[in-house]
Amino acid sequence: MFFYNILITAAVIITSPILLWLGWAKGHRVRERVGIYNGRLNDFLKGKRPVWFHAASVGEVRVLAALIPAYIRTSHEKKIVVSCVTKTGRQTAEKLLPKECLAIYAPLDIAYFVRRAFKNINPKALVIAETEFWPNMLETAKNKNVRTFCINGRISKKSFPRYRLIKPFMMDILSGIECFFMQSSADAERIIKLGVDESRVVASGNIKYDLSRIDLKLKKTFKASRKPGWLNGDRVLVAGSTHKGEEKIILKAFGRIKNKYPNSLLIIAPRHLSRLHEVQEAIDARRLKWVLKSEMDSNGDQTALSAIRDVVILDTMGELQYVYKWGEAAFVGGSLDKTGGHNPLEPAAHSVPVAFGPNMQNCYEISRMLIDNGGARTVANEDDLYEFFDEILSDSESRKSMGTFAGQVAHKNNGVADKVAENLFSLITSRKAVSQPAKIFN
Repeated sequence: MFFYNILITAAVIITSPILLWLGWAKGHRVRERVGIYNGRLNDFLKGKRPVWFHAASVGEVRVLAALIPAYIRTSHEKKIVVSCVTKTGRQTAEKLLPKECLAIYAPLDIAYFVRRAFKNINPKALVIAETEFWPNMLETAKNKNVRTFCINGRISKKSFPRYRLIKPFMMDILSGIECFFMQSSADAERIIKLGVDESRVVASGNIKYDLSRIDLKLKKTFKASRKPGWLNGDRVLVAGSTHKGEEKIILKAFGRIKNKYPNSLLIIAPRHLSRLHEVQEAIDARRLKWVLKSEMDSNGDQTALSAIRDVVILDTMGELQYVYKWGEAAFVGGSLDKTGGHNPLEPAAHSVPVAFGPNMQNCYEISRMLIDNGGARTVANEDDLYEFFDEILSDSESRKSMGTFAGQVAHKNNGVADKVAENLFSLITSRKAVSQPAKIFN
């Protein structure tokens, strides 16, 4: 911890001008980053000790959006604090989470800032989503006897060797977590190999299977949940959560599709909206015409698209999971580069055939299940993606069967959030040990 604190403090000092600029120009609320929450937190808590859930960004927040309502139904908890690392994560939390939740920024992982945040929040329990293992946050929770849990935990095959290199450090910072609810048996096995006693580990299943349920409940919140009139007659393909380098491959494949199917339309959603200009340049390079989704919304009708008919860039937050439903086929990004892939259940939940690249380490179990059940396909390059899109657009039976299989995978594993919520509440309110470590509980 001594060397970690030296490194993290030095990093914050070096980047402090950027942090101050983010706070002033980008609305990142620097005061919250140092553990100061003013009267807003006090007005919400009214002296109550909350359960504190911590997430990184949009993906983890959506997991909490499935888990927290189930936890509230079980616990009747009225005060829950949800901290996020990124601005987009916080914005998503404010949209998706119930009224019993207050979304804040997580403190920077400097001991003094973290201790101040714990003093102000005064949580009765801390729940970490996935792999948000911030050393000072976990150390402070342990020192203050705040009961700590990990939900939807994962240790990917790719990241596992790196964790093993620092196994003594990992054993130390993870020692205060009472129970790890891991996404799969493989994830449970890896966390045990890092030194966590198996009595503290449960392979509970992946809460992401329940995202389709929360999307249906929350669809009225988003305009995108209703298919717009300007898509009338188009053969729509969706490429979601794309990363640098992937757009060029997608656009090359789509250019060939466009030549064969003149009424085809690509909706592309870059994972990071800061890259919009790069995406626009990539589209221009292929001599395709594009329009922003936000422009379509502001125009209110199909007039802005009348001369486009090539590419719509999704530049609005929180809508991709609904936009997938508009497509006849979907490609999920972060999978042709080394990112490790994003959640393919989002299009699968709408019974849309799915394709992704070979690098799906972040969603390995889900991607394998979709492939094995005929709902998805792996594509390695432009030719593979073109052939996938071509098959879906030319063969209605293939499109229907793949979509059906994808939907079955997405929905047959529902219910993980309810089970985790019940077990989490039981553990928070008692000292009962986990009875079936490293197994999927029923």
